[in-house]
Parts: sequence; structure tokens; C-alpha cells
Amino acid sequence: MRRAVKEPSHSVGRSQELSFKLDQLTPPKQLDLELDESYLSGLLEAAESDFRAQGAGHLTGQLAAVDDGALLRAELRCRVVAACNRCLAPVTEELAFPVLVRYVPRSKLEARAKRPKDNPGADKAGSFDPRDVDEEPLDKQRVELQPAVREQLLLALPMGLVCREDCKGLCSSCGQPLNEGVCDCKPSSVDSRWARLKELKLKN
Repeated sequence: MRRAVKEPSHSVGRSQELSFKLDQLTPPKQLDLELDESYLSGLLEAAESDFRAQGAGHLTGQLAAVDDGALLRAELRCRVVAACNRCLAPVTEELAFPVLVRYVPRSKLEARAKRPKDNPGADKAGSFDPRDVDEEPLDKQRVELQPAVREQLLLALPMGLVCREDCKGLCSSCGQPLNEGVCDCKPSSVDSRWARLKELKLKN
């Protein structure tokens, strides 16, 4: 059963429309935003992704002031399209994923980064700090949603996209999609990648 979706209260086509003043978030702001296809595709293209949006997306949830920052609890639903990894046919995927981000004043984030580590070997182990997960800097008392939307969208994209599990791909000789039928090319008894080995003459 498909869930009924109410009409969005606002359409977003520019990054400025995902920017909110902190003093506007008390009481919490209810979000019901339509993200234009061109806007979402622009985010994907800027990240050099092969995916593009197909139709508008919807961001619904709540943005609230918390302490001296803000907390975003939302869900993004959208449809994306990309080429099948095997036969290059377009494949459409429906995405629905949470966007949970805490906005912290940049000065606090910078002060935290300068603090001595509790674990002396932390720097050697890598730069991962669990306290920084799902956090975005808050500048000039403005909450910018675009970086969080972009990051979570990219993380939600499927890997190894195929049009179907038994996709036969393309003929390596003529390029015909084998899902549409067998081509007239004769099967090669030697893998083309190893063909040049036949030209080598080994000395006894």
C-alpha cells in the first residue's frame, strides 16, 4: 500500500531556500519541502556522480533550536536514475533515507579539534572522531541544510546498480545488449585480454 503524501508547502530550487535563521526555529520549524529535479541533479553532478534525479524530491521533518545550535530530524525521498553497470540501460531507483544532523557553532567545533586527545594513539589510528558524526558547523546564526542533504543523498546512492539480477550485459564484440537476444558474433575460444600471449615465443 502506498503512503499518501500531502502537497509540499514550499518548492526548493536554490540553495538559499534551505537556509534558516536560528531565531526562527523556536518553536521548532516543521519542514515540508519539495526539492526540484534540477536542484537535486545539480548536487549529484557537482559531486561527479553518474546518477541524476528523476522528478522532484521531498524533504519532510523538523528543524529545532537545541542549546546554542540546532537539530535536524528529517527524511528525504527522491527518485534517481543511472546506467546499468552491465548493459548500460537506464535504471531508476526509489530512495528514502533519514537526515539526522546536529548543527554546532563553528567555534565549538574548532575548539574541540584543538583539544588534546584522550587517547594518545588516536592520531595514528586515523582521523575518525565519533563526536563529529552527523555534525555540521553553524555560522552567523544560520542553519544551512544543503551540505547535509548533499552528503546523505550521496551516501544513499546504490552501488553496483543493475537493471536486473540476471542481466547478461553487452556483447564484447558488437556491443549489442544480450538481454534483447543473442547476436550473430561467433564466440571466441580465446579471451581477447590474453590473445597477445599467443604471439610470444618462448626459448627452450
